[in-house]
Amino acid sequence: MEQALRDCLSRQVSVPPVTADLAGVAVHRANRMHRRRTFAGVTLAAVVTIATSAGMAQFGGSPREPGPAIVVLGDPSGRPDSAVAGPTPSAMVSGAAINVGPPSVDLVVGTDLIVSTGESIDLSALGRVSQAKRVSDGWLVISSAEPVGKNLWFVPEAGSPKAILTGVDVVVLASDGQRIAWRDKSQISAATVAGGQLSTMVQVGASSDTVPVGFVGVAVLLGRTGDAGLDAYRLWWPSSPTAEHGTWNPAVAAIYGMTSGGNAVVGQLLTGASARPCLALLDPGRNLVPVKTACQPQLDVSTAGTVSPDGRWLLVNGMGGASAGRAVVIDLNSAFGAAPAVRAAGPAISGATVWTDPATAVHVDERGESVRVVADRAVVGAADGVQRFPGPAVVPGDQVVLVTR
Repeated sequence: MEQALRDCLSRQVSVPPVTADLAGVAVHRANRMHRRRTFAGVTLAAVVTIATSAGMAQFGGSPREPGPAIVVLGDPSGRPDSAVAGPTPSAMVSGAAINVGPPSVDLVVGTDLIVSTGESIDLSALGRVSQAKRVSDGWLVISSAEPVGKNLWFVPEAGSPKAILTGVDVVVLASDGQRIAWRDKSQISAATVAGGQLSTMVQVGASSDTVPVGFVGVAVLLGRTGDAGLDAYRLWWPSSPTAEHGTWNPAVAAIYGMTSGGNAVVGQLLTGASARPCLALLDPGRNLVPVKTACQPQLDVSTAGTVSPDGRWLLVNGMGGASAGRAVVIDLNSAFGAAPAVRAAGPAISGATVWTDPATAVHVDERGESVRVVADRAVVGAADGVQRFPGPAVVPGDQVVLVTR
């Protein structure tokens, strides 16, 4: 042990003293760590910017996000031109075209069904398509082919279209895609449909001026045709022995949908000697008698309008002032109070409307462009509340039909 200790001390004596600048080494290492952290921070900010931009370019993004996020990388000069400007609320609410991607809906363009995934299905054998609805295993398509009348087809996701009804006068679909009603000569019928097959059919006789126009829950909404079109409504419950039960309600001008609890119908009521159109909640159990009315929102006298799936929002055509010739979005939670939340929401509705989530609706305007309305953003005038997208290329004579779901 004595010899080992002597050898160790001898080796230490033979090593020259340390002359390195330890303080300099520490400063150098600190500077290197600072540069690495700065680079990592800038890189992360750039990645966030790219990811945010890519996310905002997708139409199917979250409708609650308030427009493109802006990440400004550090600029010590503080120059105002270093900031990135976002879209202005006035540009969006006024209906300016903003091309951020195609809407995630299906369209019928001429004789082709264009699926949102990019697939195309040939519908040329079906005739001229007037309405289409997405169901769990395919599509229900209403077409016309003179002189036979209206036809209802089931178009499966894979396979050939199958005729369900042919040559009827009128056919309408329920919002759930599981029930249909139609008129054929002097008979009105209702049935459930699944996989292209009808079941539980109920059929009754009806006068020549009665046609099915839609569904209110499980009841069929009947309209009375007059010289100027539909002039009264009533409900037919398929369990009733006759479609003639009850009386017509001529004060009802339009039906838009159901409230969230399903205990009231949202519609339009003509009031007073001037037949002023007012928003109304109607009782489906009492011949559509009004429960509440609100005349402050100025509505166009038309049936164009739809209630969101959760019963919270109404997208409908307005009339007068800033709402003339435009759609308006109405918060039904406040519509019948002292301060209803109503705001213009882009171009007027000219056809079917699809709710892609409880607060987001898509419709096609008269120019064939797709319009996306995020109700909770549009009602407060937010910049991303209304967006427009270029319509598909069409040839003369073709039409664009939005596929509901």
